[in-house]
Amino acid sequence: MEDLFLEHRVNMYLCGHLHSYELHWPIAKGKATQKSFDQPPSPVYLVQGAGGNIESYSSYADAPKPSYTRYFEGSYWGVGLMTVNRTAIRWEMYSAQNSSITDSMVLTLSTDL
Repeated sequence: MEDLFLEHRVNMYLCGHLHSYELHWPIAKGKATQKSFDQPPSPVYLVQGAGGNIESYSSYADAPKPSYTRYFEGSYWGVGLMTVNRTAIRWEMYSAQNSSITDSMVLTLSTDL
């Protein structure tokens, strides 16, 4: 899949999971291609899994994280809000406990597509 993502200039891969929230820097071939979200040359991976389930929080919250991990949270439930327009994708992660923003980013898009 990664080769297709790179070939077709995919900006972001968004998926869900059961236990945790994780945001990665843009990645290609297992390495961060940059540590910003400004017109990334490779996909940003976002796992929104903080919605909760009967199995509780992440069991790997204390495990070592890859160097391309920008943010990881597996100890509380939350909800994400995504706003998209022609030039940017804005993401905000909110804690379900107190409604505070616990993580956010703006991915600026290339205008030469």
